[in-house]
Amino acid sequence: MTTKVPENVVRFRAGVDVGSTQTRLLVEGVDAENKTVYNNQVVISSEVGIVKDDLAAKMATKRAKTRKEIYGTPTIAGKEVPVYRNSIDVTYPAKAGSMTKNSLIALERVLDDVFEELTSYKKPIWAGIGVPTEFTRTEYRDVVIGKILPRVINRNGQTDNRDITAAEAFFEACAIRAADVDDDIDLGRLCLNSIGGGTTNLYIADGIAPNEDNSLSFGFAGRDLTERFRKYVLEDNPDAKMDFGYAEKLLCGEAEGHKNVRAMISGFDKPDKVPTLTVPIDIAGVYRERNVGRAMDRAVRDLFEKNYESVLELLRKYQGEVKPVTFVYTGRAGQIHGLDKALEDGLHRAHFTDAQVYNLSKFKKGNKQLFEPNLLVAQGALEAAHEAESDPNFKWHYLMPK
Repeated sequence: MTTKVPENVVRFRAGVDVGSTQTRLLVEGVDAENKTVYNNQVVISSEVGIVKDDLAAKMATKRAKTRKEIYGTPTIAGKEVPVYRNSIDVTYPAKAGSMTKNSLIALERVLDDVFEELTSYKKPIWAGIGVPTEFTRTEYRDVVIGKILPRVINRNGQTDNRDITAAEAFFEACAIRAADVDDDIDLGRLCLNSIGGGTTNLYIADGIAPNEDNSLSFGFAGRDLTERFRKYVLEDNPDAKMDFGYAEKLLCGEAEGHKNVRAMISGFDKPDKVPTLTVPIDIAGVYRERNVGRAMDRAVRDLFEKNYESVLELLRKYQGEVKPVTFVYTGRAGQIHGLDKALEDGLHRAHFTDAQVYNLSKFKKGNKQLFEPNLLVAQGALEAAHEAESDPNFKWHYLMPK
């Protein structure tokens, strides 16, 4: 808890997004008249270090939290991860296609940090918790719901509070549908296309929580896009060096001196329209201006082609009655300029002629943006906590597929 709570707060609500690289919490406190009088945002690293050997474990225990008795292996998290990076295997709660035992350990460790934060408020709290969609699949669901969550809740004294757990994509749909959006957008037939840091999740929001029939996950996402961009830059400039952080900032239009530039895709019908982006990069120890537009375009096209193929795969296998017509790109990488137009054109060519595709910039109230890509899951989870608190018949079991 990082800010002072007013004395008149009687209970809290929280929306939690357990992301593959960062975990975000939105917390609000209400008074006796149910008026919101407190707001807070907390960011927790989702990186978890699995300590490699006994010597490293002894070193780590001096400064970091190690919990061998809980997880069966010593772990560290948060700010201590960079300190011991040479002595640990860094893992994350989930990455589609590469789920391991360590992924489950990482999820439990991050959830422990989440509940430690929630219990610090020392009053009743209703929390919506969005977990990576991979954990709601059949082979992991029983472990997460039946073992990990009860252990975490009991360890942190949360047994008297109500905690709603669902896939991230479900809460994204909650947030978008609860917003005041234009009448011309059909949110009754919605498909979320969420490009996160480690995983891309597709979810047809048909009133049923994400499952094997209405959703699809794959591992080409934000981190992979950045690595692919770096790879292509270095192919074009063999003597160059470019670190991951700088490459990511260039893609997102956040690099100093290049903040108006965003990664873009030129679309199916304009394969030769390559953006120009001239930036200084390290060439054999000397910074020289180089055009990295071609490398950026290639990387974004790789991302888009995998995304487009996966959307078609989901649409063709889906047997539900509610056929999606509105597709919304969410996640930070999902806001790349031109992805929405390219996907809409591609779906029309594939005979899904009613399809309309948007990114989150479409959703505004006046000139104000309704959503931040990094907060959408937490916003939806908070909305679900509101609904659950006010509705005694809220179907808790409904949020995880059976």
